[in-house]
Amino acid sequence: MADPVGILKYPNPLLAAKSAPVESIDIRIRAIAHRMLSTMLMAPGYGLAASQVGVLKRMLAVDPGRIIGEPEPGPMVMLNPVVLETGGGALDEEGCLSLPGIYALVGRPTWMVLEYTNLVGKRLTMEADGYLARCLLHEVDHLDGILFWDRLPRSQRTVMKMKYFTRLEWVR
Repeated sequence: MADPVGILKYPNPLLAAKSAPVESIDIRIRAIAHRMLSTMLMAPGYGLAASQVGVLKRMLAVDPGRIIGEPEPGPMVMLNPVVLETGGGALDEEGCLSLPGIYALVGRPTWMVLEYTNLVGKRLTMEADGYLARCLLHEVDHLDGILFWDRLPRSQRTVMKMKYFTRLEWVR
C-alpha cells in the first residue's frame, strides 16, 4: 500500500472548500486513492475525504467492513459520490480525523442510497444504514466543505471550538 499522507487539521482553509468533480480516472487519481486508503487505515479511521489530505476532488475512502464488523466489503474509494435518497433520523456521536479529540451528538439520516464511480470507472449504487450511512454522509459533507460541528447549533459549535483551541494549546 502507498505511504500515508498527513491529515489536515482545522482551521486549515481547505477543509471549508468545496471539492471539484473527478473528470477522469488517471494515474494521479489512482495514486491519491491509494494514499487516502493507507492514511485512513493507519489513522485509524472509518472514512476519509480527499479534502482532508489537501486534494479538492470529490473522492472519499471508506471501510464499510470495519464499520459493520464484516470482512466484506473491504476498504474502497468512491469518486463523485451523490446522495440519491435518505430517510429516518437519529442522534449519534461523531468525531473527525481533522478535529482530533472533539466529539458531539449529531443528527443525521439513518439510511441512504449513494451513487458513485469506482476506480475502474463503473458507476455503482450503494444502500447503507446505521453507522455506515452516517459515515458516508459525514465524508460527503467534507466534499462540500462542511465539518460535523457545522451541523450543530451555533452556541454548541462555539463551545466546541473553544475546547478545540484550548486543547491545541495544551498539546504544544
